[in-house]
Amino acid sequence: MVIGHSFVIRISTFVIPYTPHRSVCHNLHCDVVRVAFPNRGSGMHRIQLQFAIALLMIEAGAFAYLSDTWTLPILAVLFALLPLATSWRLPLQESQRFVGALALAMPFTLQWAFTPYEPEHLRVFILYPLAHAGGQYGLALQASYLWVKRPQEPWSAAYPLCGVCVLMAAADVQTTAWQSHVFQAVVLAFTVLTAAYFSCARIPLDTAVKRQSSGRLWISLVTMSVTFAISVGGSLWLERSWSTLERLYTEWMLRGNGSGEAGFSRHARLGSISDRPSAQDQLPVLRIYSEAEPGYLRGAAFDHYRAGTWQNETVRQTQVPAAQVPTGLRVPADQTLFPLPRFGSAESANAEPAHWHLQEVWRVTSLREALFSPLEAEWVSLPQSQLIFDAHGIVYPDEGLSESSYNTFSSQLPLDVDAYVTTGSSAPLVPVPPNFDPVTLKAIPENLDPQIRELARAITADCPTPELKVQAVSRWFRKNYHYELGIKVPLGQDPLTYFLLTRPPAHCEYFATGTVILLRLAGVPCRYVTGFVASEYNFFGGYWLARNKDAHAWAEAWLPERGWVTVESTPSAGIPHASSSIQPSHLWDDLMLRVQILRSQLAAGTWAGLVRAFRTIVSLFLTTPHGWLMLAGLFVWGVVLWRRHVKFTVRRKFDPISAEFHQLLGELDRCLERLDFRRPTWETLSQFARRLGQQPDPVLQSAAEWYGDYCSVRYQNDSIPVEIKRLKETLPVLLEKLKKVSPGAS
Repeated sequence: MVIGHSFVIRISTFVIPYTPHRSVCHNLHCDVVRVAFPNRGSGMHRIQLQFAIALLMIEAGAFAYLSDTWTLPILAVLFALLPLATSWRLPLQESQRFVGALALAMPFTLQWAFTPYEPEHLRVFILYPLAHAGGQYGLALQASYLWVKRPQEPWSAAYPLCGVCVLMAAADVQTTAWQSHVFQAVVLAFTVLTAAYFSCARIPLDTAVKRQSSGRLWISLVTMSVTFAISVGGSLWLERSWSTLERLYTEWMLRGNGSGEAGFSRHARLGSISDRPSAQDQLPVLRIYSEAEPGYLRGAAFDHYRAGTWQNETVRQTQVPAAQVPTGLRVPADQTLFPLPRFGSAESANAEPAHWHLQEVWRVTSLREALFSPLEAEWVSLPQSQLIFDAHGIVYPDEGLSESSYNTFSSQLPLDVDAYVTTGSSAPLVPVPPNFDPVTLKAIPENLDPQIRELARAITADCPTPELKVQAVSRWFRKNYHYELGIKVPLGQDPLTYFLLTRPPAHCEYFATGTVILLRLAGVPCRYVTGFVASEYNFFGGYWLARNKDAHAWAEAWLPERGWVTVESTPSAGIPHASSSIQPSHLWDDLMLRVQILRSQLAAGTWAGLVRAFRTIVSLFLTTPHGWLMLAGLFVWGVVLWRRHVKFTVRRKFDPISAEFHQLLGELDRCLERLDFRRPTWETLSQFARRLGQQPDPVLQSAAEWYGDYCSVRYQNDSIPVEIKRLKETLPVLLEKLKKVSPGAS
């Protein structure tokens, strides 16, 4: 079961009721701890550090165990243990910490974008690669947080909250019963350690305040009990009902969105294309580099029609790689070339073409059922050791091709008719493909309405050849029908019978189905085909584009003198047309394609892949409009930083008194930071001086007096040189005294 959701309920059982008593949940300033308990901060600070490391170790162990990735969790734990052996810390302001957190997120973002962690048993979780990268970032961020130099105020509540996010990322997996029990124990240990972490920041209260807070204690205990009961009950309900919830969620996610529903699996229901949600119509699904318009790209073919559903009942076969590469055909080094059974065998065409027509196809990861290729394709190259295809020439990929591209090669070649033994004038000029089953390709549905048979005879009555029959059927549909996406079939009626006899407006699936049935009744072998029509050109990237809205259905007929041909009977309004207009979205789409190409090259894990990835990045910046925009943005940013630097340098150059003041103030600030006294950005010098003056150490009180004198001299109208000289003379003596004060002594 997925245990990330129940974890949120269980962690709230202890943490939420407990935190109201802690100073981290109050709007108390950190100097309250210093003033009220001056001798307590350093020890409690170290104890809180130990609990923070223990929390990180718990998170890292759970993350490594559930995700089966051990390298980064182990490194994070080792990096977090080092602060126990040294007192050195990195002094960072709040703004610098924020920038550092953003910089640390960059490598994990790139890792998720280009080489996501997608183990085989977790591919059903679409967002798991993002959760895994986020969990790794959380561990790295917590380990880095331990090295930041902090004053003696309590640590932030963001540290354990970051741990909650890490455990949620680790828990978003399919687990066994034993793993679920282990994770429950981890959650309990994490909750106890979190409470101990917050307890180190607790401010002791006097007796009067304790008596006043006894009622709040009882309210917290009741809240804890109720929350615990709700969490246990909710967790047990999730555990028992998770399979049902997961099934309902999967059905909701795949409703109208799965490629199988669109007719790219072994069955296609009439209306599956029209049922696709319109909000996803503009999503790109195929990008094709081709010198000519790709046109019809086949993704599935069907031969049996029953009760409004097409089915593919052919047996899939395995094709071995080509023994040799044809002349003039260039295959990428990381791909294997396979012949497609277009002519009956790979050696059916004896002549070599003068020019091969190449199509380099990039799919989105959701289209995993088939490889889309033109009917004329004769060869295909892809990074697989074997090729799977069916009797209709549909090519199927393996699981490792989701991010990679594949190439198809085609040519217009006349066949050597003398290579085939023919008898009589009716012998075909094109060899029959293997597994060609004319009985199946002429099969008529059972209980077909007799009026449809009469309609087929009437349409093809004056057509003696298969070519004329195909033209007559296609012309009849275009002349007598109108296109409209969606058709309402009356309840209880057969959709095909209603469409052919009533002639309502319909979409491509009905026109393709009607064409196949009418041509089969006329004796022409046919099949039903679905795919995409790629006719939109992206000028920025130089490739053709097919979107969800370009999903289409058509018929293919076997003509003895020409072989398989595409038969389009849908009215022109329902056929995707070529688009040559330049759209702003094309710029973004080109960037997305280049990111996909870069991910594929990095996923290869070879030096050649790294070299190609480097070339892709260079090409992105030097040859694309969005690369130019990014370079322009970097240039503008650099100019702004340079101008700020020049302005500050010039100002300091022409204001030597101001520069001298900054130098004096910086020396004392750095010395006090060593003693864990840091002035926040929101605190003025006068406020900082008053806070130092409240310390019992006379040296710190002297530092407070120096800050007061500095403010008096610095911010008066005219700085007197004598007073500046006095500040300069007293500062070295004060610095020497401060060096003798040990951190935490005050």
